[in-house]
Amino acid sequence: MEGPAVSTPESSKEELDVFRQIQALLAEYLVQARDPLTPVVDYLEPASLAKRFDFSLPETGATNAALPALVRDYLEHSVRSANPRFFNQLFGGFLLPGVVGEHVAAVTNTSMYTYECAPMATLMEAAVVEEMARLVGFTKGEGLLVTGGSNANLVAMNAARHRARPEVKSQGGSGQAPLVAFVSDQAHYSFEKAVALMGIGTQNLWRVATDADGAMRPEALAESIKDCREKGFEPFFVGATSGTTVCGAFDPLPTLAEICAEEQLWLHVDGSWGGSVALSQQHRHLIQGSANADSMTWNPHKMMGLPLPCSAILFRQAGTLAEVHGVGGTEYLFHDHDSLPDLGPLSLQCGRRVDALKLWLAWRCLGTDGFTRRIDHLFGLCQQARERVCQEPRLELMREPISVNLVFRYRPLGVSCEDELDRVNVSLRRALHHRGLALVNYATVDGAQVFRLVFANGDQSAADVRRFFDDLLDCARDLIEPQIS
Repeated sequence: MEGPAVSTPESSKEELDVFRQIQALLAEYLVQARDPLTPVVDYLEPASLAKRFDFSLPETGATNAALPALVRDYLEHSVRSANPRFFNQLFGGFLLPGVVGEHVAAVTNTSMYTYECAPMATLMEAAVVEEMARLVGFTKGEGLLVTGGSNANLVAMNAARHRARPEVKSQGGSGQAPLVAFVSDQAHYSFEKAVALMGIGTQNLWRVATDADGAMRPEALAESIKDCREKGFEPFFVGATSGTTVCGAFDPLPTLAEICAEEQLWLHVDGSWGGSVALSQQHRHLIQGSANADSMTWNPHKMMGLPLPCSAILFRQAGTLAEVHGVGGTEYLFHDHDSLPDLGPLSLQCGRRVDALKLWLAWRCLGTDGFTRRIDHLFGLCQQARERVCQEPRLELMREPISVNLVFRYRPLGVSCEDELDRVNVSLRRALHHRGLALVNYATVDGAQVFRLVFANGDQSAADVRRFFDDLLDCARDLIEPQIS
């Protein structure tokens, strides 16, 4: 039986040759993917894709020489999120320093638990987290890069529980009044996962009513807290949202902070989507009051354009992470933690990828001013899209945009039945997707199925906005209107 392959000068040269071939493929892919004439996806149904590509895992593997062909197939059948026709999720585009950071992090292949193992990355993470905390008003705060906004929200809720019931960390929780967390009825589903994972229970996540814009109503929160106490429950956490996923609404942080201070509740801000407005003088007012929160989530992989994942959890009070996450039995790893800035004890994870490098590189290359221009540009694109919707008799604006989310629907003349309008809009969205013309999501707003057009790609232009609506209306004329008439 043959032993494992041994690296030799010849094998190293072969690996480098394959690596260069793949680099060339990726460069070609990026040029094509960013071309507005390239389809956003060459769509295939799951069964057809399974027939086109062999997903099986062989007993005997191929050599590295097979890699370029495999990568080429992967690129051909993947969604081109750098394409200007991609409006589907709260991310998109291509940021060179971020991609370079991903490559370098993979090649250097280290983990973020100790300074000893990741000296450069440790100090880079400290630098970016310190600046992000400062921008949201946490002048004496701290933070950490985590795997995503859902993880950040979980970490924040766990910290809130620790403040409310510190004994749970060592003794567990039982025999006490149920804890209750409050979020708006437009908040991200990750809060429901958090209460489930923490054993708080999904029935103890109370949804607070929102106003016509989708922002939490402070008076409804105050009433819910009062009701909670009267029922013998213990409120402990309020999760505000800065940038809801559907309509982009921002909860009124100053008023919510006043309520939380009076009720002695932890105020967390889920700024996964909208936290990046902290970089813009023009739009920073949307998170006014963030300095009075206890914690905040901010995802640079969204408006800032960093490659996924790149997310931060920030705390107003330094020392929170060590208190909540610190445990024993770590002496084998953290030898010099008292003298070195090891980040491992602060994290839920042990092994943790180097996400700081891509963010630090991007910030050094773009500067805060560059990110400011990007954020302001995205807001401008959303306003241009709004104007187009208002100009078209067959398009209906469902909500005035607050940030960079635009919700609208196609309303063909002569159709007034709500069920039929829902069917038409979902069908039109599917047609745009399957033709590769645009990938744009849909959601329910005021009981109606509507397009949710989001602007996260800083490379998109006014021409891309025009092209999207031209394609949408052309597709409707070709596919939808003949069925109606």
